[in-house]
Amino acid sequence: MIVMTIFKILQVFHASLCPLGHGCYIEFGKMPLLIIYISAGMLLLGAAPLPYGYYTLLRIVGAGIFTWSAIINYKKGNQSLLWASGLLALLFNPFMKIHLTKELWVFIDIGAGIFLLSIRGIIKQDSSR
Repeated sequence: MIVMTIFKILQVFHASLCPLGHGCYIEFGKMPLLIIYISAGMLLLGAAPLPYGYYTLLRIVGAGIFTWSAIINYKKGNQSLLWASGLLALLFNPFMKIHLTKELWVFIDIGAGIFLLSIRGIIKQDSSR
C-alpha cells in the first residue's frame, strides 16, 4: 500500500513535468532517469548539514526509490541488486527509523547516491519510447 502511494506521488510529479504527455509516462517496472538523478542528488546532498525536515523527506524518497529499484531488480532476476536495494529501502524507511550517528549517515547517504547512479543503466526506463 505504501509503495503504491509513493508510486502514485511519483506519477503525479512526473506528469507535472510532462503535461502534454509527449512520450512521458512511468512504467512500474522501469524508472525514468530524471527521478534517478533527482533522488541521487538528494542523497548526495544529505551529506551536508541540513534541517531535520530534509532528512525526513530524504527517508521517504530513499525508501520509495530503493523499494522501486528492488521491484525492478526482482522482475529482472538480479538477486544481488534486489537484496542491496531492499536493505537500503529498509534502512531509509520513515516508519521504523534506524537511529545512527550523523557521521555514519553521511557515508550511507553518499554510498546510496553512488549506488543509485551506478545501477541506473539497469533500472532506467528506455528513452526510445
